[in-house]
Amino acid sequence: MKTPRSGATSFALALLLTIGTTTICAAKTFVYVSNAQDGNIDAYTMDTSTGSLTPIGKAEAGKLVMPMAVSPDKKHLYAVVRSQPPRVLTYAIDPTTGALTQKASAPLPDSMPYVSTDRTGRYLFTASYGGDKLAVSPIGESGQVEAEPIQVIPTGRNAHSILPDRSNKFVYAATLGPTRCCNSPSTARPASSRPTTRRRSARSRVTVRAIWCSRPTTRTSMWSTSCRGTSRNTRSIPARGR
Repeated sequence: MKTPRSGATSFALALLLTIGTTTICAAKTFVYVSNAQDGNIDAYTMDTSTGSLTPIGKAEAGKLVMPMAVSPDKKHLYAVVRSQPPRVLTYAIDPTTGALTQKASAPLPDSMPYVSTDRTGRYLFTASYGGDKLAVSPIGESGQVEAEPIQVIPTGRNAHSILPDRSNKFVYAATLGPTRCCNSPSTARPASSRPTTRRRSARSRVTVRAIWCSRPTTRTSMWSTSCRGTSRNTRSIPARGR
């Protein structure tokens, strides 16, 4: 894992996330900035007409807290801490004030510089650039990530992003891998955090068949995975510079 330069400022290491929440009274926009060196997350309200920010406060996280994602219902924020032990923190978002309250912590298999969720808010996806892997973590009914990943998928070199498609049937992950093709099937056990009495379906068992390709003329390759079956198509995206 590469650590940030000691001379870098907190601003240079910060990652910014802007979300909007709606209350009965009015819609509000909150901004969250992760400060890697300070190990905390700054929260602000944004005046959408002027762009001005008003500080709300700070939430403690851990050294090298970096990528963040918000749940589809905008009730929770997920922040990945890349220092040892790597983990993901779940924060509840106060819909009135925007303040963050930590609710849970769960282990991750490596330092993960990218995080996202599926479109239903049932799974958390992470990608490890230095560890060459993807991970799928269950999100409980409460919206919290409390368990270890149910699946870890080895990839080509330097996996650096992962996102679901609009149908929520597949996720795509970009890598900066070697010139070869791999076919990596994997099956995860059922998510233990899911009550068996609610929303039980075939999707409670995640079966992923991941395919990635990279050619000599490309630097960026795309992963195609399915949460409910086997992927049939994948494509490489030509790099436009480094």
